[in-house]
Amino acid sequence: MLSNEIAVGRESKAMRKRRSVRIGVIDNGIHVEHAFSADPDITLLHSVRTLPFSLFRYDVVIVATHTDQALLLRLKKHLTRYLQFGGVLVLLGATTQGRHWLPLCEWEGKFPESISFDTTSPDGELIFDRIPDPNYLQYHSKYVGHGSLRISVAKHDATLAADEAGRVLMFVRRLPSAGVLLATTLDPDYHTSVHVPGPADEAVERTHAKAKHLLDNIIKWAFQAAQETPRRFRRRLLGWLVPTVAVIAMVFFYGLPVMAFVYLTSTTASHDYAAAASIVATIAFLGSLASIYCLFLGIVAKKDK
Repeated sequence: MLSNEIAVGRESKAMRKRRSVRIGVIDNGIHVEHAFSADPDITLLHSVRTLPFSLFRYDVVIVATHTDQALLLRLKKHLTRYLQFGGVLVLLGATTQGRHWLPLCEWEGKFPESISFDTTSPDGELIFDRIPDPNYLQYHSKYVGHGSLRISVAKHDATLAADEAGRVLMFVRRLPSAGVLLATTLDPDYHTSVHVPGPADEAVERTHAKAKHLLDNIIKWAFQAAQETPRRFRRRLLGWLVPTVAVIAMVFFYGLPVMAFVYLTSTTASHDYAAAASIVATIAFLGSLASIYCLFLGIVAKKDK
């Protein structure tokens, strides 16, 4: 089985090299780095807190398990717009803890203890490729998914996995002439590396391998789905244009006191302004330097991660 998973991973990477598809994962800490950073085709997104429109540069955006939900609530409108502009949005381990951030669905807290999945659809065939039985999707001893999802009955929703009571654990929605949403309460990204108890008598390495298999399948599906969505040029243009304008405005905002200080202390201006103006300019200059220094420290800290 492990050899099959390696073959799937190689096939997935070869497919990505043939296609011009950009994938980003919102960085949420160490388990995301363990799950995704080994793949050079995947970018960890650090700038979405200050530049949320940078999401639009990517054809696929993954929200990993345990991502900061206060941040996701602030990003909810951007995630919805991202879908409207043809992006492929993948939500893994989707839960809400007092923050209703999920786009186009709601979370329900009862943890399901069983699962069945559909391989008859093209989506299900890719996502559950070489997954032999429902037990293969269980990473915990007592439950399967972290709650369930309440979706609409629109024709654009397709349930791919559910429990015996019909609670949805994974679904796909294709927006008309727009993007694709895949949401699941399964958390294969988390279980690729984290040491947690799996089903009875199962080695941790086995749980990691099962989770990595499903995660690779989801990424492979996402790349194929990204090829079928429209509005790519407009979305990427927004993803570059809006953050660039925001950075220019921020640089101007922080640099304005510096420019004022240089002007007010110059030879030509010193005769026209009182000493008080120079003092105010000096204070503004020092404040600007402090702000630039703090901004620089933030950028360095993100790079160190």
